[in-house]
Amino acid sequence: MANLHTGVFLALGLSASLVMSDDVFWDNSLSDDGLSSAGSRRVHGNAEGLKTFGSPIIAGGAAKMEYRQAPDCPGNTAEGGDADCQSARMMCAREPDSLGVMTRVYSRPADSNESWTLVGRSCFPNTLMKPSRPDLTLADVQAEFARTPFASPGGSMQPVGQRSLVRLPVFFAASWSAQGYRPGQVRSVSLLGRAVDFRIALDHFIYDFGDGHSSGATRSMGGAYPSGDIRHSYTRVGSFTPVLTAVLTADFRVDGGAWQPIGGTATRRGSFPPVTVHSASNRLVP
Repeated sequence: MANLHTGVFLALGLSASLVMSDDVFWDNSLSDDGLSSAGSRRVHGNAEGLKTFGSPIIAGGAAKMEYRQAPDCPGNTAEGGDADCQSARMMCAREPDSLGVMTRVYSRPADSNESWTLVGRSCFPNTLMKPSRPDLTLADVQAEFARTPFASPGGSMQPVGQRSLVRLPVFFAASWSAQGYRPGQVRSVSLLGRAVDFRIALDHFIYDFGDGHSSGATRSMGGAYPSGDIRHSYTRVGSFTPVLTAVLTADFRVDGGAWQPIGGTATRRGSFPPVTVHSASNRLVP
């Protein structure tokens, strides 16, 4: 399975009790049944707002609209007429920085022959000319997921005191910092005018024991002696700093719709306290 790295790094707050790396890495490597993403590119338009290219559209924006204005005077319509009148001027006379004339604003879908619809009347007619809501793409959603302030992974070890003996099993238990989003929680945001929810989930952990060995991918939180299933016996003396890598993913939904997979992962790393491993020898005491 090929990896495509978009290179999104975020500096997050760190837990005071943990030695943490300060990066979150977005990886949109996908399984065969995942959602593919080729990235996105944006260009600015006028009332059309933003458009995105190169990524599947999750939620389409509204149609582009065109507008016409006319003084709010008898005989003026969207089809023609720009006569001024005292009544229109009097209605805006006390509105500083306004156009100075009460103005009607009409709209219709761009490049169409539909009838003009009255949007409203205002001394500030440009405020009635709203840009269309842009398309929301999968790349937009993935990028927002990568900006999530995730909880920091960390944990504890046994024996306590960060000391152990050669060939004595050390038990590891993972945990999350109090701040940030962790698996099982939902993050809700407004993205390009859409309500987007992220349901955070754990893809896997990797426990790196600091001596060249690791657990491999696992979803286990580990645990304490004697039942914890993440354990490691060091074969040489020394000081080792185990590292816990948490790979997070999510399902998302837009405007309360159906949940669907995000199609990628975000990685967060944290360190256990260093463990010092000593040797032990037997001797007879007379």
